[in-house]
Amino acid sequence: MLPNREGGRLRYSPFEREEIWRIASSIETEDPSLKEGKLLTSEERSIFEKDKEHARRWNKVMEWTGGMGVLQYLLLPVALFWSALLASRSTVKVERAVAWVCVFTNVISFISLGYRGYFND
Repeated sequence: MLPNREGGRLRYSPFEREEIWRIASSIETEDPSLKEGKLLTSEERSIFEKDKEHARRWNKVMEWTGGMGVLQYLLLPVALFWSALLASRSTVKVERAVAWVCVFTNVISFISLGYRGYFND
């Protein structure tokens, strides 16, 4: 399932339910008898079970990762502070250069995070 076009968010798969799968399959195969509730053939049942299992796995991943975006709001300020601290206190030139690169990428990430949060909701 690709992200929807409106907000860029991933979508849950509705194909765990047979009624929804029947509607989508009847449109795809142009077989109106699927919508009417006819018994599924063994081939159709096999396809439905495969699609249902895929949808179940997809939705489980969606549930698990759904709250991970909040974690970046907590970790990014810590990473920015830590890299700035290392950049300002390091005496080794290579360490200081790497720390400044980290500061720069963290600032870009912070700006991107704010932009996505403001404009995509």
